Amino acid sequence: MLKNSKEKTKKIRCIFFGSCSGCGSRSSCSYDKCKVHLPAVQSQETWKTLIEVSLRQRLTTVYLFHGEDWQQSLLTLHLLFTETKKKINEGAVTNFVDASGTVNDKYTVVANGEMSDSVGVWENGYLDIPLAKAPESDVLQMDRNGIYYGSYTPGDSSYGDLDGDGQYEIVMLWSPSDAKDAATGGRTGKVYMDAYKLDGTQLWRIDMGYNIRAGQHDTQLNVADFDGDGRAEVMVRTADGTVDGQGNVIGDASKGETYENSWAALNGGKNLQGPLYVTCFDGTTGKALDTIDYFPNNTVGSNAASLTFGDDFGNRSERYNSTIAYIDGQSPSAVFARGYYFGKGISNLTDVQVPLHTALRTAS
Repeated sequence: MLKNSKEKTKKIRCIFFGSCSGCGSRSSCSYDKCKVHLPAVQSQETWKTLIEVSLRQRLTTVYLFHGEDWQQSLLTLHLLFTETKKKINEGAVTNFVDASGTVNDKYTVVANGEMSDSVGVWENGYLDIPLAKAPESDVLQMDRNGIYYGSYTPGDSSYGDLDGDGQYEIVMLWSPSDAKDAATGGRTGKVYMDAYKLDGTQLWRIDMGYNIRAGQHDTQLNVADFDGDGRAEVMVRTADGTVDGQGNVIGDASKGETYENSWAALNGGKNLQGPLYVTCFDGTTGKALDTIDYFPNNTVGSNAASLTFGDDFGNRSERYNSTIAYIDGQSPSAVFARGYYFGKGISNLTDVQVPLHTALRTAS
């Protein structure tokens, strides 16, 4: 079971991948401009995740991660050679452009007397992460070239320190070629969720099952250290037949053994009658730590809940959103929403052991 540990004090990190998330700056940004970075909140990142470097047009941009006490700390950037260190910047900054940087340089940061591990330059401006073999589809598709089985491509992704080693891991979805919008009926292939270390080591794979449809409105990734133990968890919407990273089935396994036996088969590929859940998975193993009912949920055996959203085929009700918010100013919560256009149900979860802290229905 997950419980927040509010006794632990952790640092927020200013995370840049191309531009500042607060002001959009790509070259110079400070906390003075980006007040969004100021609260002292719980974060899964550690001091060792300090810099990322890329080389573009011979300008090396160094992105710095540091704590909320940056105004009181001395942040020094060193350019490392084989035997010597060259100080190239000193002061509280969140990124730095080394105009004379080369592909062979290495960088490190010193803050409050602690030096980070050195990192090299990404010569092409990006990092290649090899993925495991793509899942195999069991859904037949047809076009002018004939009938064939569908395929999978990498879809949405997020990141977090899943194992507490101070380095980010990647959580990503495999999207089938027959993924569909909520406005469209029909069966889709299953969605799979993978976790990888930056060297391509696969940590786990989760099978979302036949009752979670493939589409842009269906599975949003919430990756954060929800329980304050220094390791990120993954929280998403699940259903009967979802299989965690250790092979454990969530809910009623009989409703996920085949598509024909699934809840989704009752309504043309959309799960309008079966129970929905929120599950929190362990970031290191993919094991389901806890599962609770989703809000607003379906009425089991009836599409009555879906009808309340204003149509009879799940166009409005089957649009799901979620995000992470620091509602109490310290600890991450996952916020889930269901429905567009006619009404929306919203809930927030600080952890999945405690009942929903907030549950409301809007008319927007």
